[in-house]
Amino acid sequence: MFRQFFLVTIMLLLLPRQTLTFLHTRSPPLHLPRLLSTQYTIDPPSRNETVKLLPLLSRIHTNKQNFLAHHVVPAHTIAAFDSFKALLPNLPSLNGARNLILDHGCGTGTSTYNLAALHPNHYVLGIDRSSDRLSRGRTFPPDSHLFLDPSNPRVILLRAEISSFMILLSSFLTAPDFSFTVTHQKIYYPNPYPPTKLLSSRVYGLPSFPILLSLGGEIELRSNWEHYVDQFSIAVQALDELEQRSPRPISKRVLPSAAPGVSRFEDKYFKCNEACFGTTFLPPPLTNSRKRDRRHVRRGVVQTGVHSVPGERKSPANYELS
Repeated sequence: MFRQFFLVTIMLLLLPRQTLTFLHTRSPPLHLPRLLSTQYTIDPPSRNETVKLLPLLSRIHTNKQNFLAHHVVPAHTIAAFDSFKALLPNLPSLNGARNLILDHGCGTGTSTYNLAALHPNHYVLGIDRSSDRLSRGRTFPPDSHLFLDPSNPRVILLRAEISSFMILLSSFLTAPDFSFTVTHQKIYYPNPYPPTKLLSSRVYGLPSFPILLSLGGEIELRSNWEHYVDQFSIAVQALDELEQRSPRPISKRVLPSAAPGVSRFEDKYFKCNEACFGTTFLPPPLTNSRKRDRRHVRRGVVQTGVHSVPGERKSPANYELS
């Protein structure tokens, strides 16, 4: 990286002043990250991580039911989910539909509000584990983990442990009184954990990753680390194959830096000409195996809003997406 930076610097010094002025005022910012690195650039790993990723995904697939049976849902997440369930019947349909976008790891909620503006006929649920981030610029009701903006009732912010919330939501998707459709899932928090030893801490290395894929809808991940985006694609395809799902249509793109970022991270990266990448998966057809998985979650893991844990065994780790 230093050699590349040094060569580009020498080339720029040798250019005439008029050329430098033209480059500064006319060149698309999108091209700059291809030449220069920034303080946010993450180098690719030195080793082939796919060799470790595929066995990890196989273990996640094999141990999925054991994870569901022994994962402890925190009390505050149960309370947040119960508040969310109580709110749903009071939300009117929008243009004859009740569509829901999940914004995983929404942080301060900037991306949640931007998604609501981009999808005027959708409700957007922003989930984050940090009460500090969620409380910036707003005040949650006393003893509540849910915030509904009166000025924009399509935006819902929830403080919850994301993996646990996904388990609870998965059990509720097939309930007769759940009349919403999860149309999109967004993962905009750049959560790469670059060291290879932390591979299992990334979104696609968590035991809850199969639950995320089972919630349905179009799944989009964005990051400034292209390797992370590519590995997410590999993980989705590998896990779909392990769970015998039809392949999902996939698209990858470089995000246009001329447009405003959806999240605060993208705005920060674009201002310093750091490239951002996105990958999108359309949902596969709902197979019988996926329906059986959801019924198992509803029967064996969540009962009347309280997590059933044999022997009250504790979760081995704090599984988080944010």
